Amino acid sequence: MQPYFNAPYDWRPAATSEQLEAAAQALEITWPDALRSLYEEHDGAGPQRLASDWEEQWEGVLDEDEDARPQAPFLMSLEEAAAWYVSTAELFPADLRFFWTDDNSNYVGVYVRGPLEGMVCVLGHDGGGLVPVFRTIPSFLDWVDAHPLRDVFTDGALVPAFPGRAPDPLHDEEDWQRALSLYQNAEQREDNPRLACAMALTPYGQSSVLLPFLDHPDFYVVARAVEILAQRRYTPAYTLIRELAVQPGNRSNGAAERAMRTWRP
Repeated sequence: MQPYFNAPYDWRPAATSEQLEAAAQALEITWPDALRSLYEEHDGAGPQRLASDWEEQWEGVLDEDEDARPQAPFLMSLEEAAAWYVSTAELFPADLRFFWTDDNSNYVGVYVRGPLEGMVCVLGHDGGGLVPVFRTIPSFLDWVDAHPLRDVFTDGALVPAFPGRAPDPLHDEEDWQRALSLYQNAEQREDNPRLACAMALTPYGQSSVLLPFLDHPDFYVVARAVEILAQRRYTPAYTLIRELAVQPGNRSNGAAERAMRTWRP
């Protein structure tokens, strides 16, 4: 059994092959293997969400914190995932589908095609966005299994996979090719959310590509460039960010000011 299903939710029976095929058509996807395997074990959590005996199931997990409830976002049923897609399709990129939630307007999604295929984003009502947080579905499930009492939507200690803060020889070339494709698509469509993903996937060794975005007309893009370059302590950006921090009337100088508080060359 997938360890994720150790969470004490009221798991539904396995989805049938017919249900999976119908859901794939409704979601307009080809099932990623990792997702299909989940639904072949359980068709999401039931309407009560928590199992009636969840405290007994989790006696060894809770220890002294007996009132703590599981924080893992639960897998939506195929019907729920399809209904959510139909109702929100115009709000999100065409290659993104959501499969987990906490019933508190927070969702976890998977890119099902395109340059970000297989990556996982965390969309919280108080933050987060479309930039991938986990490189793969298994890495997301592993994190949830390892931290049953931590909230993936608000956990300040969670270190996202992107942007990378150091060279990563294992993934940098693949990430750079994904980023180049995203940059091209974002430029053609004037798509700043996709541009944010491209910037996040830009490897450490290609950080110079981010410098022109410090002068972008969208202050959100500028702020994102500031955050990434400051996290990386990319020295060629230091003077530019310091100048942004003191520019009067510059809407992105808040991000620059925050960067300067902790960055000393």
